[in-house]
Amino acid sequence: PPPPPPPPPPPPPGQNSSKIVIAVGMPRAGTAMLSSFFQCSKFAVARKRCAADVLCGVCVLDFIEEVTRDASERRSKRMAPKLDYSKEFKDSCGHYVVFAQLDVEPPGVCLVPQMHFLQMLVTHLPNACFILHNQEVKHWIPSIQAHKGLHDRLIQDCPIWPRNQQGLISWYTNYYERAKEILDQAKVCHKMIDVDDPSAGNQLASILPTAQDNCWPSTAHNNIKM
Repeated sequence: PPPPPPPPPPPPPGQNSSKIVIAVGMPRAGTAMLSSFFQCSKFAVARKRCAADVLCGVCVLDFIEEVTRDASERRSKRMAPKLDYSKEFKDSCGHYVVFAQLDVEPPGVCLVPQMHFLQMLVTHLPNACFILHNQEVKHWIPSIQAHKGLHDRLIQDCPIWPRNQQGLISWYTNYYERAKEILDQAKVCHKMIDVDDPSAGNQLASILPTAQDNCWPSTAHNNIKM
């Protein structure tokens, strides 16, 4: 028989919780601020890289594949569907509490799991809490322009039309409208925050009560790289 799988890695330093908090906003729209906030509050946070230094986007794809395979097998065997895959998510991506950024932007690839698989995530992680973090376009565009050619890579590699800044803005705003609809209809725990709002810390603290609302900087977009 094949050897048993290795045990999951121990939880990283920080407050440990069975809860899963996942940021599902867009790249460079405040993920560094979210990560800083929860780290300041002593929670175990993953951003971009998850368990075993694997890119979070890659481990989420592995999770989606596992869920799809398991659900298919259950249907073929006429078994009851599994309602919550939280354990599988943490086994795949690490025993963190907060997943502050899932997307990765390597050249030639548009891997934005929170956009492409949001419906699956809310369906199979019904006890997770999702943060839809938003930022005004006038702040978001300069942020991606300043980040190693990300502005042009998104236009070139993602499903954007027309392939110019106006198409990029439409892609950005349309996603938020669709994500709001998915989260509202799913009736899962979720918060929609404006990262430029000084009260964002109060809103986030309602998700994890031991979070410290004063960890959120009042002028965050001036102090922390997004």
